[in-house]
Amino acid sequence: MTVKSRAELENLPDYQEGKPFEMACAEKGIASVTRLCFNENPMGMSPLAREAIVDMAGKADRYPDTFIYELREKIAAKERARGLVAVTRENVFVSNGSDEMINLLGKTFLSSGDEAIIADPTFPQFETTILSMGARAIKVPVDADFQHDLDAMFRAITDKTKMIFLCNPNNPTGTYLNKNAISAFLAQVPEHILIVLDVAYCEYAQDAADYDQGDDYVLQRPNVIVLRTFSKVYSLAGLRVGYAIACPALLAQMQKVREPFNVNIIAQAAAAAALDDSDHVARTLANNEQGKAYLYQAFTEMGLSFVPTAANFILVQIGVPSKQAEKALLDLGIAVKAGAPYGLEGYLRVTIGKGEDNEKFIAALKQVLGK
Repeated sequence: MTVKSRAELENLPDYQEGKPFEMACAEKGIASVTRLCFNENPMGMSPLAREAIVDMAGKADRYPDTFIYELREKIAAKERARGLVAVTRENVFVSNGSDEMINLLGKTFLSSGDEAIIADPTFPQFETTILSMGARAIKVPVDADFQHDLDAMFRAITDKTKMIFLCNPNNPTGTYLNKNAISAFLAQVPEHILIVLDVAYCEYAQDAADYDQGDDYVLQRPNVIVLRTFSKVYSLAGLRVGYAIACPALLAQMQKVREPFNVNIIAQAAAAAALDDSDHVARTLANNEQGKAYLYQAFTEMGLSFVPTAANFILVQIGVPSKQAEKALLDLGIAVKAGAPYGLEGYLRVTIGKGEDNEKFIAALKQVLGK
């Protein structure tokens, strides 16, 4: 007789194991793949981070600092440098990637019967976490501009609402909420509801004058937590380091369910070093802007509609079934993300790569679409 899991897990799909990405491609005869499907940084990691990894490798026989003291201090110092002078180490919580942070939020604040509000579509881990805790995910469709519909999200609040997730910029749409919209929304939401601002792609949106990554709200409101990551602009996706900024009382509750030593010793060192490499960040952002301009022009010339992005990926409408196009592009050595799993049939999400990556993608897309 099979041991039964918690009833709450019955709403989640079964785990489907697959082969590593490159191995699966090689078995299909695809020798080389341009990865534009995971929103990774095509510039590679910072040289400073690479040096830190090498230096720390010889100490990997030791447990890491369970309090992640040095990295939390550096993150807090960075916040103070941008003007948030009251932020201290106590406002910072570091996790094994943003996925763990989202799971910890669920374990800490959600119970069976609670409700949590999310946009549709948005980052899938939000819904997975909500359902795993036996709570109900209230999905509010984005508006005609693929933007969070904050008015509708506010109307969705009930006496069971415990949490609201705002992904800014939103994955997979690339759209962002401006400062006025966020401020007005927060002013309406009751303080017993936790507002989760996931700003994983915030660095890419800094050129937008009205973009707001939300860190200052954590000093004003005890019900706001801001999630950030080292996976995107800092290019440490394989090391899994995420962090949150919030009031200490909120983070103290999450500490109760955090596993000790949750961020490994090499990841801590690499993330701390990456924060020091402003040149790497600048190169990354410059490449992203150049690639964005190239893809915008290429899509326009091909007669394809796209959603202007504040992130490092673009949602483009191709007019054919997205899974079909995804497979056809992969056969040509280009990996992108189909929109269908997000409810965006006929769309592809493509990561902005280096110049040659973007050119390969456009050439392959023209071949697939017969343009």
